[in-house]
Amino acid sequence: MPFQTVVRDSFTVVGITTRTADDPPSEIGRLWQRFFAEQVQTRVPNRAGADVYSVYTEYAGDHTQPYTVLLGCAVTRVGALPDGMVAHTVPAATYAVLAGVPGHPDAIQRAWQEIYAAALPRTYTSDFDLYHGDGPGAGTIDVHVAIRPS
Repeated sequence: MPFQTVVRDSFTVVGITTRTADDPPSEIGRLWQRFFAEQVQTRVPNRAGADVYSVYTEYAGDHTQPYTVLLGCAVTRVGALPDGMVAHTVPAATYAVLAGVPGHPDAIQRAWQEIYAAALPRTYTSDFDLYHGDGPGAGTIDVHVAIRPS
């Protein structure tokens, strides 16, 4: 799948987080279970739309070292947050994008394996999956990986 390059302005996502390392699908899967069980998408105040974001940030190095995963929605502004939710601003950046990835977890995992193998000039600031729909299994996603501008 070919990468597109896009420049995006900063935006803020509100949701729930976990700290993980080396992309263990079971840990991220548990966060998705919590996301659905707690109906996070419907509880995010000041949502900017229906899309769901999986943000990867606060890297301790590269993707094999600890990082934070946040599942949530973009917001128009940050106000009082429900208990257990946090806000994170994704910085403006240049991104390598894999667009139109099927929203199925296996396809998403294959997309990330392709990213790891691509030797992209990653910045390890904030990367994200943009789910057009309600999360895994619903529609397609666009995987955004922050890279150094060329």
